[in-house]
Amino acid sequence: METSPTLLDEVERTLLGGDPRHTRLEVAELAGVSMDRAQGLWRALGFASTADDEVVFTDEDVEALRLLASLVSGGVVDPKAEASLARSLGQPLARLAEWQTTVVREVVADPGQPLDAQSELVRPIEGLLPVMERLQSYVWRRHLVAAASRMLADPGSDPQSNTLVVGFADIVDFTRTSRTIEDADLAEFVDYFEGTAAAIVAERRGRVIKTIGDEVLFVADTPRQGADLALELAAGASTTRSSHPCGSASRTDRC
Repeated sequence: METSPTLLDEVERTLLGGDPRHTRLEVAELAGVSMDRAQGLWRALGFASTADDEVVFTDEDVEALRLLASLVSGGVVDPKAEASLARSLGQPLARLAEWQTTVVREVVADPGQPLDAQSELVRPIEGLLPVMERLQSYVWRRHLVAAASRMLADPGSDPQSNTLVVGFADIVDFTRTSRTIEDADLAEFVDYFEGTAAAIVAERRGRVIKTIGDEVLFVADTPRQGADLALELAAGASTTRSSHPCGSASRTDRC
């Protein structure tokens, strides 16, 4: 079922800071960026292309494009790395946005009504927006401090050729387990496993690179750190098995 234009317009105004008033050609011109460059950055951020005459952009789109361009003109970012920077912003934030909208719907939406009839959805979005912006900025700054501390610990190292220990952990017999329990229980167990693994990796000063289903990929800075982390993950799997009702185990492989 399509969302009603009225509700969608209200959500867009809330999230984008105003009504759409520009086409993509106007955004590029106002930001002082070529159309090809603007279109490339838009795609790198993960957004679908729009027609030349579609009025779908706001003043915030102009300012965002101007800010991205200023990183290159100010010598902060190499022109060749501009698209990579945009992708590094767009991909994780797209996943975060999907999760956040799901949470809002689960918490607020009335299952007895179609989503397009629930104008009260806008109020929690208005309350969520400033809180999440502050939290996302805080988490990002904290991770910047952690990354800077690793760099400053070895200031002579080449950032393009750092050596890392790569580790991988997954749940043993996951396929068989997934066939024997309900979907809700399986999702709860996977979430429990991911939370346990992420906590152990963070505690040992490793970094989780990504999680896919029952799989966790992480890195550590030294072989000793990676070995300790792997052993603790294996030990944590035993705790996971005994403390969670789904009762599965985990296998940890180190590369």
